[in-house]
Amino acid sequence: MKVYVFIEHNGEAVRKPCLELIGGARKHLPEAEITAMCAGQEIPDRVRHLPVDNIIHIKSDALTDYTSERHSYAISEALKNSIPDIILISATFQGRDLAPRLSAKLNIPLISECTGINVDNSNINLIHPMFGGRAIASVSTTKDEPFIATIRPNAFPSVDGEGNPQIEEVKVDIPDDIQTVEVLSVEDTTGDMPDVAEAPIVVSGGRGMKGPENFKMLEELAKVLGGAVGASRSAVDEGWMPQSHQVGQTGKTISPNLYIACGISGAIQHRAGMSSSKCIVAINTDPEAEIFKIADYGIVSDLFKIVPLMIEKLS
Repeated sequence: MKVYVFIEHNGEAVRKPCLELIGGARKHLPEAEITAMCAGQEIPDRVRHLPVDNIIHIKSDALTDYTSERHSYAISEALKNSIPDIILISATFQGRDLAPRLSAKLNIPLISECTGINVDNSNINLIHPMFGGRAIASVSTTKDEPFIATIRPNAFPSVDGEGNPQIEEVKVDIPDDIQTVEVLSVEDTTGDMPDVAEAPIVVSGGRGMKGPENFKMLEELAKVLGGAVGASRSAVDEGWMPQSHQVGQTGKTISPNLYIACGISGAIQHRAGMSSSKCIVAINTDPEAEIFKIADYGIVSDLFKIVPLMIEKLS
């Protein structure tokens, strides 16, 4: 079985969710030959030493910055004569943009937003949360049918160590009519904290935070825990936090190891973005808040008392 893992990078560093894909493939598909697939004029040194069997470097001057048109064209051209059994892509903003285009160009199915993989004698089964996490589907496909799967960040442990893979360079000429978008700049909006979609721990605030100044408290707690700060849609709509921190159906869908919801009522739109978290802690003064229905631990109290205590005890 051949498994290709798409590697996102910025020319220097590899994104953590892509290392998780390799770890997941190693654990759940131990017999597979794993190939890291990386696009760009140059690739980071870390990619050259990934613990995989092979690396395909899809090379073009037009692939320095990501655009869906160029990357989907280049990858489909590189793979059209030898489609692997499985293509794994992280369910980041870039991965969600790329995967459906690649599925259409290669004419193979896409199974999106998966949180797990298991294999039986004849089938590969992918775990797919549905209806805002209220239902879990097991989507099965036979081992002889190629497919693409997008995997949510934090679904698998990140791979460690280095390898000495064989590197194949594939040069692709991208036609001018494909190169219709020019990337002017790329800005990091996460600051010193990890991206909320990739962080193992997320501390989120909602309307109960009462104002933007109180998110400083959540930032302090997140820093102590080594996590990121998220926000509900209502907090973002109020202008208290940037949209890049929004968790929910119209924000980011995340699966951290620990999610701490502070002053969040738990509307279905918010739960759709975080219900697959491995452990959920909710802090709210309303014992009837919807968030408590999916929380592993609930604290019915004033967050302005509880969060400072948490910071004090954990510092």
